[in-house]
Amino acid sequence: MPESHQSRGVGISLREVSKSYVPGRPVLRALSLEVAPGECVALLGASGSGKSTLMRLLPGFMAADAGSGPITIGAGLIQSDGRIVSDVRVRRAEIGCIFQQFNLVGRLDVLTNVLIGLLVRVPFWRSVFRNFSAEEISAARAALEAVGLADFADRRASTLSGGQQQRVAIARCLVQQARVILADEPIASLDPESARNVMEILARINREHGVTVVVSLHQVAYARRFCQRVVALRAGEVVHDGRADALTAETLRGLYGTAVEELLEAPEDLASTL
Repeated sequence: MPESHQSRGVGISLREVSKSYVPGRPVLRALSLEVAPGECVALLGASGSGKSTLMRLLPGFMAADAGSGPITIGAGLIQSDGRIVSDVRVRRAEIGCIFQQFNLVGRLDVLTNVLIGLLVRVPFWRSVFRNFSAEEISAARAALEAVGLADFADRRASTLSGGQQQRVAIARCLVQQARVILADEPIASLDPESARNVMEILARINREHGVTVVVSLHQVAYARRFCQRVVALRAGEVVHDGRADALTAETLRGLYGTAVEELLEAPEDLASTL
């Protein structure tokens, strides 16, 4: 795994960003948000709040509405006025993305799946022929060790559990040397123990390596335990932005009303954090 560097993460900025899939029915409404380098931020909200849409806009996987302000990560512009920059692939080299679906190649071994994180930095032909250097392979093995999967390097990805596959996805971000990790509902389909493992690893990467982490979640307890700051969305707008430990059940009920029960779901051993 790359050597730890203080303040390795970079900041994120959105200004007046809107997104509609159907005209006149905005999913995000002139949303502005600043994330400082090295922060660990939970993006919280009930289904339909706009979390996943925002997480796809940040790396330029989709364009915002025309008239939206800029989205920048570090010093690089990702998009503005509803247009994604032409060299966005270069900008994504420092952005690690983790999804609920894991996005691994099941027929390939775990080590190769981790090395895929180098695709943003090496020529395409090298990845096709799996022409990776000894140094790159060593870095991939170190990343697997960092997420507790050193003994799984030669196993097919499809044989791993959901939690293990998600940890492979995190290792891929480490090999990529991502300065920002965007994790969209990374624990939504995991059992409680696997969910805790994944969140602990993300929090450790943020704490020890200074990587900026933004993670979208449903469960408040995980946000309070593993993140420093919570940004809560409702109907495409920021309705709360503050310290995670200041977010109470009463505040949540005021923000979400009857939808709060979905957000308050948590394993027994995390329930005390509310």
